[in-house]
Amino acid sequence: MAINISSYHVQNILRVYNKQARLQGSSTRFKNGYTQLPMDEVSVSDEAKKRQILKQVTSQVVDEVMTRATKDEKMTGSLKGNRKI
Repeated sequence: MAINISSYHVQNILRVYNKQARLQGSSTRFKNGYTQLPMDEVSVSDEAKKRQILKQVTSQVVDEVMTRATKDEKMTGSLKGNRKI
């Protein structure tokens, strides 16, 4: 399912965002002259959180398996080198 967004809508959103950022920027000025940029709020769905956790766990499992396989390979390789045939 593709979503088409016209350039008019994108430009309108950017125009409104920039206007709000300018208005908020003037009210968040600090004593030292620096301004604090307004924070964007992001909400993540439960499904996205589950996918991220699954991705992290999968990555950790693969890393652990690869680490153990490398250790086993080194260990069996050193044992083969000590054998007399």
